[in-house]
Amino acid sequence: MAAMTRTSDTGNTGESLGILTRRFFYAMRTLAEEALPPTGFSMPQFGVMMWLRRHPGESAADLARRAFVTPQTMGEILAALEEAGHIRRSPAEGRKIAIKLTRRGEAALDICNTALKSVEGRMFAPLGTRDREKLGELLALCLNNISLDMARSE
Repeated sequence: MAAMTRTSDTGNTGESLGILTRRFFYAMRTLAEEALPPTGFSMPQFGVMMWLRRHPGESAADLARRAFVTPQTMGEILAALEEAGHIRRSPAEGRKIAIKLTRRGEAALDICNTALKSVEGRMFAPLGTRDREKLGELLALCLNNISLDMARSE
């Protein structure tokens, strides 16, 4: 077991990239969940608002699939955000209801992002600017590959 946690000169712990990614995600989520309460938002609410900033007009069903939650859970998240004035739902094509951030939602998201900057800073503190950029590029490459694969299977 000690061999699993000892790092080599390159920083590799001997764990698979999948396990390291999961551990990193869990640590980051834990720190983020500690940083968000003063903002009044939960991680699922933050995630929905972040997605809507980049993809305005998504439906509740699309948001539920992307967040890996049930439609009922997404309905509860959206109801709370709508009641607080952070999102607006409006008819779109067919029966689809498009969801968008309001100005209030944009401002709330900025507050959440500010709170989470310290988490990101803490997690990436050992990396220099170029290493952070390279890590971002590599993660984006992997995510784009997965997104393409997921789109093909739908």
